[in-house]
Amino acid sequence: HTYSGTLAQYYAIDIKSLKSHYPGGDLAVSQDTTVCGYHPAKYISYGLDTSAGPLIIEQMITVNNSVAYVVTYVRLASEASDPAARQSMTTMCGI
Repeated sequence: HTYSGTLAQYYAIDIKSLKSHYPGGDLAVSQDTTVCGYHPAKYISYGLDTSAGPLIIEQMITVNNSVAYVVTYVRLASEASDPAARQSMTTMCGI
């Protein structure tokens, strides 16, 4: 969606949103990275317990040309990470 701020500012908004929508979870990983080879991005892994079992919410966030992009991948903690899903997170190259 249209966004006029920086990646760091959007990251703060996203973390606040995750904690608001999924209270009681923990930010397990937060790291600087890139998508499509050179666009600065942030990778987030957020874990929480649910009635379905422990969940892992992974997100890749980037901002380009006044647009914020977020890719979200959710899985049960007991499930192995899907390589295709992980690959899609780093190749959102429509930006």
